Amino acid sequence: MNNLKELAALPLIVASFVFCSAGCTHLEYKNQKQFVNPFAELAPANRPNESKSDTCPEVPPPVVDVMSQTYYEDSHHSVIDPKRHEQSREMVKPLRTFNNQVARLSDRIWKFNDLKAENCLYNWLDAWAKVGALLGDANYQGEFERKWNLSGIALSYLKIETLVRWTPEQKSSIVKWLEKIAIRVRHDYDQKIERQSRRNNHIYWA
Repeated sequence: MNNLKELAALPLIVASFVFCSAGCTHLEYKNQKQFVNPFAELAPANRPNESKSDTCPEVPPPVVDVMSQTYYEDSHHSVIDPKRHEQSREMVKPLRTFNNQVARLSDRIWKFNDLKAENCLYNWLDAWAKVGALLGDANYQGEFERKWNLSGIALSYLKIETLVRWTPEQKSSIVKWLEKIAIRVRHDYDQKIERQSRRNNHIYWA
């Protein structure tokens, strides 16, 4: 029960780091506190040994350039055009496939001591990290997709960081890739600060 309460508080914990990051954009790094993984102290101590499958799904082709389209009918971004929304979903389907599978695997590792899931998750993350996925060009809507997907992948990684048996080098390669994407997101938010997305719910994701 206590674990459930702690997990329910995670969004607030993570949000505190988000606001610090957003508010410290122009501070010197030496004045910032070192990041502490909010999942570390919540990680289950004893997970049952269970392997779900011998197979690991094929990794979807990495998405380097992030292109999509806005799907609102009005200038206030409040009315969705169903046709354009479906087109937008199709354009980013590989991103959704990747992010959803990474989340499922991280949930599996959190719940079970599953070496096969660990290996599968590393193979998926490593395949995209090696080619610089999400680090290419992005259009207006693509910048939103970049930060949304970074948030999902990063949270999935943080959940299992202390549980997996990856080498320090393996972890480092994944973290460096995520950091590069984060820098791209941060750079985007340092531009055109008059946009609504610099002060509405989008800043949470960024």
